[in-house]
Amino acid sequence: MYKRQRYGVLVPDDDPDGVPMLRIKDLTAEVTDSDSLMKISAELSDQYPNTVVEEGDLLLSVVGTIGSTRIVGPELAGVNLSRAIARLRPSDAVYTPYLRWIFESLPFTQYVDLTCVGTAQRVLNMDDLSALRFAFPAIEEQRRISEALDRAVVKFDDLINRARQAVGLLKERRSALISAAVTGKIDVRGEVTADNVVSLDEYRAAVGAVAIAKLGKMGRMAVMKAGYLAEAYAGMHELQGRYERNAAGPYC
Repeated sequence: MYKRQRYGVLVPDDDPDGVPMLRIKDLTAEVTDSDSLMKISAELSDQYPNTVVEEGDLLLSVVGTIGSTRIVGPELAGVNLSRAIARLRPSDAVYTPYLRWIFESLPFTQYVDLTCVGTAQRVLNMDDLSALRFAFPAIEEQRRISEALDRAVVKFDDLINRARQAVGLLKERRSALISAAVTGKIDVRGEVTADNVVSLDEYRAAVGAVAIAKLGKMGRMAVMKAGYLAEAYAGMHELQGRYERNAAGPYC
């Protein structure tokens, strides 16, 4: 599957004029050139010649957040890697984007969960990475599978973006509607008919019935207290109760 896989620099130093070094956070960031990367001294970089990357290498995070990937483009060729990143150089029989999809698959995530149990910070070591087994069809089929996944992800990303835009627009319209309603710019009362009017007497009786069902038999005063609590503390202001008056007579 790989020609070679290597860990990166264990303890980096800091040299503004040195060799750029890629860290985990740089794998998913939109890094377009090496100038924005942390730099280590040339002497330290020379101690890790096997992790100086070439165009086409596949990078994989193997410490902490395991499974982030990036295919090295010409803009990053020649940079070194931190210890948390493994450099993979696929064999000629492996299509690199296909291998990248493997590392983003559920079976790989499950494999990591099985092999990295019990550590404070999860680490996928090279032996476990080498032991990973996947089916590799002919390279042309790998290419077709990878390209099909690329197209599907583009569609999904587009749908997600559209959904987010729709949610944002609906929130804006909701806020505008509420603002217009509370400032009297629109009439929200609608047409009043027998079908959409709820009798307050029935509403209050329903609250009293629930109180009795939940709390057991109670007198008229206790029912009034339940209605008062429902209105005052539960925010059921639609009850519009007159509890002092009703406490002396029928509830409805």
